[in-house]
Amino acid sequence: MGPADLGAHDLRLVAGSTPSHNDPGSFLVEYSRTALDGGWNSIQAPMIPTSMFGDTSPTLSQDGLEMFYEAHTTQFGSKIYQSTRTSINQPFEMAEPVTLTQDNDLGDPELSTDGRTLYFRVLVGGDYQIYFATREPN
Repeated sequence: MGPADLGAHDLRLVAGSTPSHNDPGSFLVEYSRTALDGGWNSIQAPMIPTSMFGDTSPTLSQDGLEMFYEAHTTQFGSKIYQSTRTSINQPFEMAEPVTLTQDNDLGDPELSTDGRTLYFRVLVGGDYQIYFATREPN
């Protein structure tokens, strides 16, 4: 399993699958548990994979209704996508790319606890830099 993120009061987990020799792309899988000390159950793939090169590094909002993740849109580039759902018992809707910068290699999104700031990395001139974007509360 790749990078993972807890959401919905630590009862939901979304993780990137580990690519294999037969399937080089990774995809996102959602797990749930009924109590903090309970075991994890796989419940669903949150959505159709966005790219053939893999979807990784998911981050969930605290309520589990919003997810950002990195989609490897080319063999050497990635973008950040966002998906929402109306209830934690529903699947995520089709993801949409998030326009943050003009750069072609964005990734590792991390949503702040209050859901207002999204931190992410950008490849600039051969070096990774940390950027952030903010939004107004709903």
